[in-house]
Amino acid sequence: MRADGKRLKHVDPMYTIAPHIMDKRYDAMNMITIDIPYEPVQNYLNSKRKEGTPMSHMAVLIAAYLRTCAKYPALNRFIMNKKVYARNHYAVSMVVLTPGTDGEETMSKMYFEPTDTIFDVNNKINEFVEKNRNAPKENNMEKFMSAILSVPGLLTVGIGFLKMLDKIGLLPKSIIDLSPFHNSLVISNLISIRTNHIYHHVYEFGTTGILITMGNFREVPKRKGGEIVFEKTMPLGVVMDERICSGYYFAKAFRELQKYVKAISGAELEYVTESELKDGAKAIVIGETQLEKEITEVDREDIGTDGFLLYSDGTYLLIAGGNSRGTLYGVYTLIEEYFGVRWFTPKLEVVPEAEDLIIDAALNRTVRPSFELRRNSCAYSDDEYRAKMKVNVSFWNEAPEYGGALNYVLWDVTLDVLVPDSLFAEHPEYFAMNPDGTRTTDHVCLSHPDVLPIAIENARAAMRACDRETAD
Repeated sequence: MRADGKRLKHVDPMYTIAPHIMDKRYDAMNMITIDIPYEPVQNYLNSKRKEGTPMSHMAVLIAAYLRTCAKYPALNRFIMNKKVYARNHYAVSMVVLTPGTDGEETMSKMYFEPTDTIFDVNNKINEFVEKNRNAPKENNMEKFMSAILSVPGLLTVGIGFLKMLDKIGLLPKSIIDLSPFHNSLVISNLISIRTNHIYHHVYEFGTTGILITMGNFREVPKRKGGEIVFEKTMPLGVVMDERICSGYYFAKAFRELQKYVKAISGAELEYVTESELKDGAKAIVIGETQLEKEITEVDREDIGTDGFLLYSDGTYLLIAGGNSRGTLYGVYTLIEEYFGVRWFTPKLEVVPEAEDLIIDAALNRTVRPSFELRRNSCAYSDDEYRAKMKVNVSFWNEAPEYGGALNYVLWDVTLDVLVPDSLFAEHPEYFAMNPDGTRTTDHVCLSHPDVLPIAIENARAAMRACDRETAD
């Protein structure tokens, strides 16, 4: 029903109960300081500047956040009206100082894709800052609020009405798009005004789940080689709504954030596009490219869905999938079978130590799956682990960041799809009754004679729409 997310009905009972106990975001705020090492990030930024691609600490941070969300999707959830939702986009709100003013600020938001590289993120930030600094004094949201203020007495009524619409899931998408309070993340760069990091509250209005402030660089003690040394860091003040996921989940996620910041800023393998690749440079070529035509002939139809080719000519190592998921499987196969990494469970990963990684210069291997449908997930499996295990069926997530999951048939519990919530407005009798006589979309009412025929017809419609052979 909501324009910005889908309600999650099958979540851990703890997350169902928590919003009833802590019905306000300010009741559920957890706070932590994360110290990001300054030197490797700054070295990376300096190297990019020398190459003619200036970048900011903000770009590194947001790129790392997107990678972290891809691995820990619960970070992009939000709570509304005591219900848990999965957001259907990645929106980051940022405060920008307005030039020519005495510290006046404007707050707007940017939209990102989970597949955005750090270069994509950097370009979007630059466009965002330039647009907001050169925009009229009032942005669209500020104009909207000014219109409300221009009518005496409308402020209280108008804001109350917006809150009510938001609560019941009917706030128009146009308002959500305007609102800087409906976002995945709010980030504020306090370094620009020479201020230390703070713990800024998450807003009760809107859907913000995480708020991060970047503060003045500082030195923190660190044990190294048996002695205490001081390391320069960029401290982040992080405030989280603990109702969207557990403290343990947050802790894991922010450790990943630190890891990805390091990976982005200190990786030995540099990510480049074809146009940036220097002549004669050795490279791992991933996905469909023009360069592959110079390496070997790739017949993706022959490779097939979820299959992949690993090919080396001594200069290039090519990973080419029959589709995007196949390419990802090729990458994971390289890491597992040739680099020796083992993923025994979602929580047990073994990475061997090795000074050199050696690949056969004459490698030519095509892998095709024996089974079209594959699902055998162990406990605590997530989208990433299923991709590593080459499992292509997920009951709950389409997992676009991991090549997508098969969705041309309905899986597992499907009544919420076959009898959609959209029918509730006109036919509440199709849905379950609470003890107090009210109706709820938590489940359908199979005792109503119309419900089963609706479910059957929608199931048949789904099969007819499928591009596979099915029986009516």
